[in-house]
Amino acid sequence: MQEAGWVYLLMNPSMNGLIKIGKTTRDPDDRVQELSGVTGVPTPFVLVYKAFFTNCHDAESYIHTLLETQQYRLSNNREFFTAPIDVGINALMKAKDYFGITCEQPGDIYQTETNTGSSDVYIDIIRAGDECYYGLCDTIQNTGQALKHYMNAYKLGAPEVCIPLGKIFSTEKGYVDETKAIDFFNEGVRRGVVECYAELALFYAEKGHIDNSIKCWNKYFDGELYNEYVKGQYECEYLRAVKFGKIGLVHKNILLERFDWIIDSTNRSIKNFESQGIDASMQYAELDFASYILKNTFISGHRHRGVVKKILDSGEYVVDDEKKNFWIFYPHVVLDDSSLYIGLNVEYNIIKLPNIIPIVCNMVRVSPPFQPDVVAAPINQSTDPKPPYATEQEYPATPPKRGWLSRLFS
Repeated sequence: MQEAGWVYLLMNPSMNGLIKIGKTTRDPDDRVQELSGVTGVPTPFVLVYKAFFTNCHDAESYIHTLLETQQYRLSNNREFFTAPIDVGINALMKAKDYFGITCEQPGDIYQTETNTGSSDVYIDIIRAGDECYYGLCDTIQNTGQALKHYMNAYKLGAPEVCIPLGKIFSTEKGYVDETKAIDFFNEGVRRGVVECYAELALFYAEKGHIDNSIKCWNKYFDGELYNEYVKGQYECEYLRAVKFGKIGLVHKNILLERFDWIIDSTNRSIKNFESQGIDASMQYAELDFASYILKNTFISGHRHRGVVKKILDSGEYVVDDEKKNFWIFYPHVVLDDSSLYIGLNVEYNIIKLPNIIPIVCNMVRVSPPFQPDVVAAPINQSTDPKPPYATEQEYPATPPKRGWLSRLFS
């Protein structure tokens, strides 16, 4: 409900250390007299400050949220705060800045609402939400508490907080609400966060709405990034969708312009994984996929060579590097358009997933023939003399059911 009116700040000599911040669509002086006339109030209220808004309800909510996040609110359902008078006035002035107020009296030029608030108002609140959502530092992971912080930042006009809010309502068990997820992502777009189009694209793809996903990707690539820190992150997500055949490679020219972003983003993931002792073979494979499909070259140095050994009854292929056999799940992980056959020389990445046998990906034909135990020379890096994930364990004679890999990465 949008209704023009005043937000006022009152103090009372009998209520030491308390201020009252409320709203009214009437003259604030009339409201002061009304409140002071209550028999339970020993002394009259004093009007300290007032400001006019085209939507006094949203303005009051904004101010209450701001003071509540600063631990000044006395009770959740009351308009009293323990804040000093200057802090209360400052909160009203920030609301004026946020809503773009241009007048102090009704009848003059009304304010036009802006999309975002000042980041100094909500940046610490978002940081607290991130600590709870991801369990950062010494904070125990708590989605519910993170949601409270994010909602407070949202009420204060934070644009970027629409992304974690959308993710919570789209993926977190116990909080899933697809309508809310879409609404938050769309509100993020309205507030200027083009990355929300990418989140919508991923959301729709997960639900099988490929047409909507493609439309959202188109809008993402037509826009300008809001958050410089995520450069390359969504481009990598787009390429992953291309890799598994969900969408076609439509925005190659833009991706080439952002190629350095993609490489930097993937390298950050590799560094993060390896710093925690986590296998990063999948990230190296994605690095090579991006470089191959965009520039027809491989750059990770984690490339291996082998020979297609046999074709199983199930249709899967097996490649042999004379160290160990690896499954090839065709066509999900093969870059080369040519058909495979026994004895074909191939070059590929190996990825290792928890509790799953190592698998081949990013495979291409190699010509002329070579010795199978010779590893492809990596670009700008020293030669890796043997596959990093070959073990003495014998792999099962029958591979997992077809299609499990695409589901795993979808």
